[in-house]
Order: sequence, then structure tokens, then C-alpha cells
Amino acid sequence: MQAPSPPLSAWLPLVWSVVVLCACGAPADDDDSASCCEDSGVVPEQREVGVESSDVVVCSDPGARALGPMYSAQAGPDFEQQQGWTPTAEDLPSGLAVADFDGDGRADVFWPTGLFLTQEDGTLSNVTSSHLADFGYDIEGLSAADYDGDGDHDVLATGFNGFRLLENDGSGVFTNVTASAGLDAAPLNTGTSAWADYDLDGDLDLAVMVLESLDPEGESLEAIIEGTMPAGLESRLYENQGDGTFVHRVDLLPPAANQGYTCAGGWHDVDADGRLDLYLVNDFGPQVQGNRLLRNTEDGFTDVSQSLALDVEIYGMGLGMGDLNGDGVPDFLATSWEDIALLESSVDGTWYRSELARGVVLGPDQHASWGAHLVDMDNDTDLDALVAFGNLPDHGAEESQQIEEGLGLVNTPGQPDALFIQREDGGFFDSASSWNLDDDRDGYSIVPVDLNGDGWLDAVKSDRIWLSRCGDASWIRVVLWGPSPNHFAVGARVTVEADGRSQHRWVVAGSTGHGSSMPPEAHFGLATAERVDRITVTWPDGAVSVVEGLEARRVVRLVREDASLEPPPLPLPSLF
Repeated sequence: MQAPSPPLSAWLPLVWSVVVLCACGAPADDDDSASCCEDSGVVPEQREVGVESSDVVVCSDPGARALGPMYSAQAGPDFEQQQGWTPTAEDLPSGLAVADFDGDGRADVFWPTGLFLTQEDGTLSNVTSSHLADFGYDIEGLSAADYDGDGDHDVLATGFNGFRLLENDGSGVFTNVTASAGLDAAPLNTGTSAWADYDLDGDLDLAVMVLESLDPEGESLEAIIEGTMPAGLESRLYENQGDGTFVHRVDLLPPAANQGYTCAGGWHDVDADGRLDLYLVNDFGPQVQGNRLLRNTEDGFTDVSQSLALDVEIYGMGLGMGDLNGDGVPDFLATSWEDIALLESSVDGTWYRSELARGVVLGPDQHASWGAHLVDMDNDTDLDALVAFGNLPDHGAEESQQIEEGLGLVNTPGQPDALFIQREDGGFFDSASSWNLDDDRDGYSIVPVDLNGDGWLDAVKSDRIWLSRCGDASWIRVVLWGPSPNHFAVGARVTVEADGRSQHRWVVAGSTGHGSSMPPEAHFGLATAERVDRITVTWPDGAVSVVEGLEARRVVRLVREDASLEPPPLPLPSLF
């Protein structure tokens, strides 16, 4: 089936931009910026950007949404084989990264079964045998990032037997460089990884979440039920040396605050000080350790979980992030078993659980929630919640009964995914059924991404693709290109102002979902606004660029004046 998406034409270069920043902390608002910097004694840094833009993309048939907002898409014979993939206990339906791996402007998909590149005709071609040497390891999680600063997306693959760093040569051909990069090759149970410049030296550092303890013999179902599980191993923190190698900086992490079974996590600046903090989502929270927020300081990381009320004790599986209440501070959606925690920021600098008040509650057949994202699926300017559900296939009927009787947790197949659409009153309603997204096959990772370039977010799982039918609502898609080595500006904050409303997004690499990774870009629904009044980018190095007066319904890329490398092609439509 072909998506209703017109082609994008040549990119039109413009040059514009102004910068205002108080480098002592968060960017100031408008007229307050100068006084802020004067008070701190810091001279504001100013950066100009060039703007590349597509033509306006107009939905060819908005009325088609009456058939259903989304539909299951086909993408060629190789993709049909992927749809028939049956995961096992050793090969879970996880691990999913979407990015332009071969630099042709089209989004490609890295699944647990291998690498699929999108062709000119829109089909997905399985190139694993030719592009991934010695592939055959298990994959539980994937994150894509340009660790070596050469302008393409490399990949970190995690699994039950450790992790592997795969270096991209720019054409989508990957080489395993784990050993030469100085990364730990120990056979640890790792599920999620996340990239960010935590030390502010320009290159991307790496956090790998470890779901294992010093005493694997003590990790039993009986120990979970009895509450005698041993403490978990510390997650791995690797500092990028800028020469293709990493150094393990376990000394920076507080050991007592990092002994949970970390299933997910991400880099998020919760205090707007310009330093990315590390939020860890822990499994077995009631038995071992709840979630942990490690604040990034000049002297290392400090546990502030309890003081910020982010230390929720759940069976943590995944992490969604976005600004729900418009205060410019990240809010979180932490998934779990028989629970889901919506953690919303408050004016006193703490977070509170708002899932019940907002209506983000599990249905009768939903028990174990995994990958989650806070994104605008209907382009109405409000964030929605996309959540994947699934049982654990390695637990048989007897073990599942023990889990239910001992812990009150239900482990059954046939758990439908959820799409909580936010209403005008701020409440949410699970609309997955009417959107054709209530997939009840096991799947832990899900990625929202605009695959076909029509301005509406689609959804990719371990063996399925759903495309949105475009509608009347407006939108804008922002891509960044910065100076070396963090060309894709991972860690940047993008604010779009339109129709008197401000929206905030963050560019991340593997810091949301469950073992998944989205393209480094920001998608904004604009409802009825046909122009964007202002785009403000706070870059990872603290500089702030401002662009004003852009037409909506297009893809724009902001290129910093000091970017030394030519950017790759802008995102192109992929017709399925």
C-alpha cells in the first residue's frame, strides 16, 4: 500500500538566527536574558544557523482518516519474512533502532533479526549478511548515535550476553569495534543503552543499563517472592576519550544509589543546569531498589531520587519522556507490571504521580508494560502516550501461577498495546483499538517516527509497521546539525512557539522506550497553526539559536555556523 505522502522537493537554504544565553544556567526568556547574564557576569554566546527547508507538505486525502487513523503497512518480501519471525526466550521481541544508516535520506530499521535498509521504491531490504559481519548474537536493545563524530549513525547492541559497539562506515556496513574501543566485553545481562555528552567535552558518552547481580544464583523466583533478591550490579558509565576509545568511569556513580536491576534509563536534564542527569528505571523495585535519579555535578553523580520523589518502587521496564504540562521540565512515564507511573513536574522542583488523575490506567487485559513514548500522535499540540505490552515467554504456566499468587502479577499472552490520546481537559483515553494499534502479540519495543514524510508519526515494532493516515492538522519537523563531534546535537532542547503556545522537545539517543532508539529529531503537532513564530534551540554546548517566521507543514534543518562537516541528506519520504 502506498502512503498518502507527496515527495519533498529541493531544500532551500536560508541564513538567520540570533542567540541569547546565560551560560550560568538555563536559557533566559526573551527580555530577561540580558539581565540574567549581567547578574551572573557571563557574556552570552551568540550563534547563527543556516536553515534548510522542504516545500510545504500538504496531506493529499485528509478524509481517509475516517477509515482509521493508522493501518498496517507492507514493505516488500524481506519485510514479510520479518513479520513471520517468531521470537524465543533467548531472542525476545525487543531491540529496535530507526535511523538513516546508509545516508540516503530514508529511515532504515535495525531489528533483533538484523539490518533492513529502505530502498528507493520504499521496500525494506534485509542486508544483514552483507552489512553485519559475524552477526548472530542475541539483541535485547539497540541505540544509534555518532560516537566517533564522522557524521553517521553507529549502533550499540545490548543483550543477555553483554553488548557490542558496531561502527558504521557511512554506507550502513558495520564493524564490531567493542574490543578496540575499550568497552567491557563481560557477558552481562544488558537491556538498554543511552548516549549523551555528560561531561560537556563535545563527544558522546555512553550509559549501559545492567539487569544482573553479583550473585546470579540468588536471582530466583522464590527470592523475588520472599524479598531476598541480592543487590544489582552497577550500570556501566563510559567516558568517550575522543579518539575512538572509552574509559569506564564507575567512580563517578554512587554505588549505593545504583544497585537496582536497571531495565531502562536515559539522560535528561531535570534541573536545567546544562548538565544531563541520569534517570534509572529499575525492575524488582519493591524487592531491591526503586528508580534512581543521579544528578550530574562537576564532581560526579549524586543520588537525589528521594528528594525529587522520583524513587518510585515498581517493576520498571521502560521510560517515556516529554513535557506534559508546558513548564519546560521533563515529565516521565515509567512502565511496569500491573502498574504504570506518570511522573509530572511541579512548581517546587519535585515530581508527583498523576497517572490516576490523568486517566493513564491499565485495561483488564494489560499487565506488563514495556516501551513507552510521550509524543503527539494526532498533531493537536498535546502529548499522547504510546505503550507496548507483552508477557514474558520464558515463564511457563506453573511459574506464571507462582508469580501471580506470590506477587499479584499476571503473566499471560494476548496483552494489547495502548495509545493514550490526551483530550482537551488534560485527561487520557486508551484509543488504541480505534487507531488499529491494539496489537496483542508480544512486543517490548515500539518506536514512533514519521517514516513516510507526511508529517504524522507512524509506529514500528519488532515485526510490524503501522502508517498514519494524514489529516488536516498542521505540524513541523525539526532536524539539527551542529559542530563536531556531536553533529546530530544529541542533548539539545528545541522549543517551538506558534499560536501563542510553546512546546518543548529534547533530542535523545536511546534515552526513551525499552531497548529502542529514534532518529535524532523533534516532531511538533501544531493543530491549526500554519506558521511557526519562533524556533529556539539550546544546543548541547549551551549556545542558543533563534529562528523566526517559518511556514508550517515542512521539515526544517538548523545548521550551526561552526559546523565543520557537511550534513547528510534531509529526511526523504519512504513510500510503503
